[in-house]
Amino acid sequence: MAAGAAPLIYSNISSMRTEDAAYPTRRKALSNAFFKSKLEMMSTVIKEVTLQHIALTLNGLKIGESKVVDMVKFTRDL
Repeated sequence: MAAGAAPLIYSNISSMRTEDAAYPTRRKALSNAFFKSKLEMMSTVIKEVTLQHIALTLNGLKIGESKVVDMVKFTRDL
């Protein structure tokens, strides 16, 4: 290991002990970044699934026909 690498390894959050005073601050800074990326992925999946179900519902209708959907029941039954 290079002489200058040791401080970098020990100050990295992935190798840091939870008792370390700097750990909570670094963890909080990272958690926001991961939350945003997860939220973006979840939003994309939700949009795709919603559009698929809307298309399936519309494909079952005849031209000029309308349908009332109970959205609470519809989403609960997915």
